[in-house]
Amino acid sequence: MSHIIFKKKMQRIRLELNQSIKAISSFADEVKTAFNEWKILYEEAYPGLLNLAELIAKKGWLIPPNMGISEMLDVVDEENPEEIFKKFYDNKVNYKEMKITLNNCDLLDKDLMKECLLCYENNTYKVIVPALLILIEKLLIKVCNTKKVGRGLSRAFEEEVQKRKDMSFGFLHLHAASTFINEIFDKHDFDEERLESWNRAWVLHGRDDSKYWTDIEVLKLLNLLFSLTFINEIMNEEV
Repeated sequence: MSHIIFKKKMQRIRLELNQSIKAISSFADEVKTAFNEWKILYEEAYPGLLNLAELIAKKGWLIPPNMGISEMLDVVDEENPEEIFKKFYDNKVNYKEMKITLNNCDLLDKDLMKECLLCYENNTYKVIVPALLILIEKLLIKVCNTKKVGRGLSRAFEEEVQKRKDMSFGFLHLHAASTFINEIFDKHDFDEERLESWNRAWVLHGRDDSKYWTDIEVLKLLNLLFSLTFINEIMNEEV
């Protein structure tokens, strides 16, 4: 009798197991279908995302590694995202994360970086502009492993970025960084009118006017450095 009961239990277990396997298989098919549909939508939207990242970068901003999705969407929706980024870094947790990352980045001159952040926090941010541009240049030299300077350096970075061209979120960050860096290192004759964006040569050769060096403009350079520490990780991935 016990043998019959055991046999019935095993049959019931086998039936339940088969039903579970069918359910899992069906769910897996649904997930696969949904993923394929999402992939198609993503591929269709990617050129627009790339263009959007470029437009934001031309305004002097990169999406930092610790920014949440809702805040990213706010940046996308704003024609002038300065207030979004200001509010983001006014949050002590977000600013502290940037500060810790920059202070501990081996690619940067740590003593100079700490003094820059100290000046920024004490509202004497104008004096750190040349230093921040030097830090950006030194970081790029190490990332690209090159001896090039100026426009040659920004081109070297752009070449490294293009080696990693694909349809990933990582490349969106790389392309945005390359766009902003090209703006900073771009040639702009001294007898022409000042551009709205930062220009390395104008600052370091004494052609720029410090009245344009506002706290939000300096924050753009700090945010670039912070974003570049994350971007360096992408650059170090196997091409």
